[in-house]
Amino acid sequence: MTVWDSRLIFAAAASGLNHIRWLNETKDNGAWAYIGDGDELDREMVMDTINKFFDDNALYIVLTKRDSFKLNKEDIRTALTNLLGKANFSIWDSKFEKVIGFVAANAIMRLGQKIKGSTNKS
Repeated sequence: MTVWDSRLIFAAAASGLNHIRWLNETKDNGAWAYIGDGDELDREMVMDTINKFFDDNALYIVLTKRDSFKLNKEDIRTALTNLLGKANFSIWDSKFEKVIGFVAANAIMRLGQKIKGSTNKS
């Protein structure tokens, strides 16, 4: 098993964004979904979305070049406690083919998936 450092995880995610199609683009508010703010943050809805959207047990949390890391799906709740509503970040599957992006200031998230036939070679 290859261990990736934070910079490699960040770079793979940045490259992968060029090959992502954001889902639910026909909604009135585009691909973004409101997840609540402050005490109203719907953590259970976010967890449910993560569990349904990602098949992998291994996920990547991408924040910055220095603060990106791998974790298991069962450990994501703890990580989200420190991130949701406080930071912009994304969660990727182990192949960098599926992503959920979060924007703290607007309390929103969106789901994306790799475009079929696209490669992550830019």
